[in-house]
Amino acid sequence: MDKFDQSDKKILIDKAEFLNMYPLPAKFKDYGDKAWELKQIVSKIYDDNEKYKKVTDLLKNLEEKYTGKNKLNINECYLFHMVIGGSREMTTFFDFEGEDSIEKILRDIHSS
Repeated sequence: MDKFDQSDKKILIDKAEFLNMYPLPAKFKDYGDKAWELKQIVSKIYDDNEKYKKVTDLLKNLEEKYTGKNKLNINECYLFHMVIGGSREMTTFFDFEGEDSIEKILRDIHSS
């Protein structure tokens, strides 16, 4: 089924509505399936207080590391905004690389 329970809001949306709410940066238009899959993982993580705390703590660390003076700015990261439910107008890249990858963080925490 292409619907999920959006964290505490309990609003069922489908993939098309999700991608309309969280439009991908132009050069990442083909990441729709991955973004949808990760949003479903986020929804499951938000139902588990311990996992939710881990994600929010790690995102706070990334926010401190990538705010302002760095080459990559957290406010331009698609996955960061998708996870926190923030504004997506300024996203210019999908995710960070390496140990700071939000996708990796989500998948690791979800599978733990």
